[in-house]
This record gives sequence, C-alpha cells and structure tokens, in this order.
Amino acid sequence: MTPAGDRNPAPAPGAPGVPGISGSRRRYLGTLALIFALGWFGPMAVPLITSRVFSFVSSFIFVSVPMFVLMAAILDRS
Repeated sequence: MTPAGDRNPAPAPGAPGVPGISGSRRRYLGTLALIFALGWFGPMAVPLITSRVFSFVSSFIFVSVPMFVLMAAILDRS
C-alpha cells in the first residue's frame, strides 16, 4: 500500500509496452548492433544507419504517437 501523498507507485520492471526489455538491455543491443554493422559494412555503416534513423524520425506517424502518449502522461500528472 502506498502512502496517501504518493500517487505514483514504483514502476514495474521493463519498459512500458515491451515487457522484459529494460533500457539498459536495449542500449546493449543497440551498441552490439552498431559494432556489428561497423564490422560488417565498415565506415559506410554510419551514413546507412543515420539515413535509416532520419527516414524513421521524419515520418509523422512514428513521431506523433509517442508525442501523444507523452502529452497524455503530462496532462495526467497536472
């Protein structure tokens, strides 16, 4: 039971929406993927990765959904 003033209980382990994968594990997998890409493709992996990330981020659908969830979380806490 949480105290009366604490409206936010301790978060469950794992990321929201992705059970079992925490932020540190995702960082580890991302770093491993980057090292693998650099080893496989050489220095040309950097423009390849940045162009894929830019194309993902420039899509309004993929950006608007997390922003909408963030707005809902901010409004919930206010």
